[in-house]
Amino acid sequence: MTTGFQIKYPSMRKKYDINYYDREKAISRNKYFNNAPIFYKKGVDTNKIFFDYILNEINVKANNKLSILDLGTGTGYVPKTLCRICQKNFSITGIDLSKDMIDAARRENADKRIVYKIADNRKLPFRSESFDIITNKLSTQFNIQEVNRVLKKDGIFIFKEYGPFKGFKEIKKMFGKKFRSGGKSTDKCVTELYKLGFDEIIKHVFLIKRKYGPNEIKQIFSMANLIENFNEADLQKIKDKLLKNGKITVTSDPFIIFARK
Repeated sequence: MTTGFQIKYPSMRKKYDINYYDREKAISRNKYFNNAPIFYKKGVDTNKIFFDYILNEINVKANNKLSILDLGTGTGYVPKTLCRICQKNFSITGIDLSKDMIDAARRENADKRIVYKIADNRKLPFRSESFDIITNKLSTQFNIQEVNRVLKKDGIFIFKEYGPFKGFKEIKKMFGKKFRSGGKSTDKCVTELYKLGFDEIIKHVFLIKRKYGPNEIKQIFSMANLIENFNEADLQKIKDKLLKNGKITVTSDPFIIFARK
């Protein structure tokens, strides 16, 4: 089942700039994610929920070599993590528009199950019904109808993003228009998937208190395009307002959508 209906999310105040994700940002991302634990033992870990959906599908269909597509792969966090935690027989293709991100991903690619390509999430260069699983972790620029086109029947789509606070409610409030607009609507995404004929849709929405050290906040906002021209003065503003006992506490608003075609 296909329709002409196309989801429209609230537009971001600032035009999406792929050139922001340059070699420097790629190096920062690799350094940050390489030093971070895969999963956290304390509290809710939405990354674990995200990967558990993928692992369950691989295990249920263990007799088949599943083909996976990761949208907006960046430096390859999803492919690399999946290969670290699962030794089953599958292939995963990570795509991104940023050449610098893909170059960085390839430099650390030691697993033969992974392939990286420079490609546009909004116009996927693959045949219809090419993939058993499609993942999207934090990529806001994608075409959900293209996801439907290249996903096999009985395949699954797993999407993890943040809501209107972009994971930092208190910081977003402090910076107003200087902070990148969120507005990714889970309801609209679910509605679109339903209209496209997906048979099973599950939505998880969270509000979680997160604690970060000042250096981690600096790392995150230096490599993620959330605050326009983020600098030391911005970091000091955050510390002056939110730093207590060496930690900056914020309200995070991640969501996960699982959909089976």
